[in-house]
Amino acid sequence: MSGTFSSDINLNLALMPDEAVRPDVALAIAPVHYAVHSLHRGVSQVTGTWRPSSLEWPTIPPQMTLLVANHRKFYAVAAAAINAGQLVYITAAGQMALASAAAVGTLAQGWATQNVVLGATGEFILFEGLLAVTGAVAGTKYYTANAAGGIANAPGTVAQMVGIGIATDLIYMRIPLQ
Repeated sequence: MSGTFSSDINLNLALMPDEAVRPDVALAIAPVHYAVHSLHRGVSQVTGTWRPSSLEWPTIPPQMTLLVANHRKFYAVAAAAINAGQLVYITAAGQMALASAAAVGTLAQGWATQNVVLGATGEFILFEGLLAVTGAVAGTKYYTANAAGGIANAPGTVAQMVGIGIATDLIYMRIPLQ
């Protein structure tokens, strides 16, 4: 991404070494300047302090802009074998089980970020973030499916809308508290 970089984090460090610095020293420290600014940009993007210019907006993929999932990570034991992307809910024992729209008590509260075997601790995202789903379509509403862990483009027995397609193969998830 090119253009002007704007962030709430102020490094007080010029993009390049000052012209008053000897050329041999400037050449030696230029990679450090570049590395610090690259780190700054990365941290700013992940934490949400990055404010791209409107000229950059068309070049930024959606997954670079909605990073709330970083604040919604949850590590818990799987009450069943769970595949990456499957919808889950928190059981009374504090474990993650496969969500289903077949009954109110099993509606989705998040999804798995990776495959997790029964009894293992895995990483889950609770309530909001981005979910990569092959075949997702921009503008399509997505719901918890009746099938355990599934996501569908039509409501199940108990209707629970969980997200909307925002790009090819990408769903913005915002699961309501229920």
